[in-house]
Amino acid sequence: MKTIFTIISVIAFTIMSKAQVNLGVEYAKYTNNQTFSNDTIKTEFIIKNYGSTMYHTGDTIYVNAQINGVPFSLDLMSSNATPIVLTKMLHNGDTVHHNPGYILGSATLAYLAMMGAPSSTLNVCIIVWGKGLATVSNYGADINTANNITCVTHDPAFVTGLNEANKNSTE
Repeated sequence: MKTIFTIISVIAFTIMSKAQVNLGVEYAKYTNNQTFSNDTIKTEFIIKNYGSTMYHTGDTIYVNAQINGVPFSLDLMSSNATPIVLTKMLHNGDTVHHNPGYILGSATLAYLAMMGAPSSTLNVCIIVWGKGLATVSNYGADINTANNITCVTHDPAFVTGLNEANKNSTE
């Protein structure tokens, strides 16, 4: 009996030690680090499970926004991470879409200037922290934190094509 318990324990430990946490996030409407001048920044994003860890219906994944380096909840009312409760299982390769709305670039730049943080551009990021991590500073056991953040930049002076041509001519 003791031998069977030992074998089961070793198998369970081996299986659990191979589980890898790796959540990633990307914008649904933009590529990572895209720059544009459109005033409406659509913040819809997709969380993808790249790891072997399975997330269950009812599990909570925490995410937050970051505007010009300052953390915000998705409703922009605090600096806390926002809980997203899963409504389905999240296996390797599965995704969850979330749409908190949009941000108006010009109005946000005006607000930041009024609050003493003037800027000519607006960098808006979405960060996924992980399951049960209601923090804005710790990715937990995630093995690839490079895909935990996606950003876009609103630049009112950006002109598609012209900016790329100017950049290429200076290189």
